[in-house]
Amino acid sequence: MQTATNSGGNWVDELVKFLREQPSVSAVRIDPATQKVAIATVGRMEIPGLEVKLAETIAAIEADLFARAAARAPGGYTVR
Repeated sequence: MQTATNSGGNWVDELVKFLREQPSVSAVRIDPATQKVAIATVGRMEIPGLEVKLAETIAAIEADLFARAAARAPGGYTVR
């Protein structure tokens, strides 16, 4: 299984990579307020394997965004 890795790229690139690797997935909608994800697929899919791959992609994106925010904080301060 491939995992999402983020080498400083844009988070959109990671999501695009995920969508390209999952040809049956047509769209992903992420609602940060409710922390819910909706996935549109073409045909039937194995949801458990897809959930793992999407969770890994989201985790990589969150880690990158956190690292970027922490890097911009002045010395002695933390951004959350």
